[in-house]
Amino acid sequence: MSDQMVLVTGAAGGRQGKTGRHVTAMLLERGIRVRAFVHRIDDRSEHLRALGAEVIEGDFLDILSVQRAVRDVSSIYFAYPVQDGLLDATAIIAIAAHDAGITRLINLVMLRSAPDAPTPRMRQNYLSEQVFNWAAIGAAHARATVFYENLRALVTTSLAAQGTIRLPWGSDKTVVPLVAARGRGTCRCWPSDKF
Repeated sequence: MSDQMVLVTGAAGGRQGKTGRHVTAMLLERGIRVRAFVHRIDDRSEHLRALGAEVIEGDFLDILSVQRAVRDVSSIYFAYPVQDGLLDATAIIAIAAHDAGITRLINLVMLRSAPDAPTPRMRQNYLSEQVFNWAAIGAAHARATVFYENLRALVTTSLAAQGTIRLPWGSDKTVVPLVAARGRGTCRCWPSDKF
């Protein structure tokens, strides 16, 4: 077991990709200690505890709980759900991580990140990345595409409600690559010398 510890946010997994849950399991399988940051203690968080994670309950938007969560960790996996509060949570995590001397933060960003991106969330992704960069905490930004699990949920909903499959593909020249939140192969994004 590694002497370093990774804080994984969103570790219990919510309605979306559940990447935090999968990252927790993958790190533990590799002998890397994990502190799982969850919004509430429930069956999902108890499952993580049974896998070997240290579970800590908290709120992204409460700086005191975030400060407790980052204490004595070397790295953070930050995955904020698609909901309000991204910039507040980013500032709180950045301050707590900087003060704690964190040396690596993996920031999961959905789709595009640019000041002129087509949606407010994508423009917030860009601002979030800038805050993490300024905090000097070794931020790396993983820009994920559309998660297969989210499209599966969309199809299930439209099929049940309307008897049709509706997907947000755009024009015939639009390519929307899909990625599964739970990978099937070897993860090369978590080198042991970084975590």
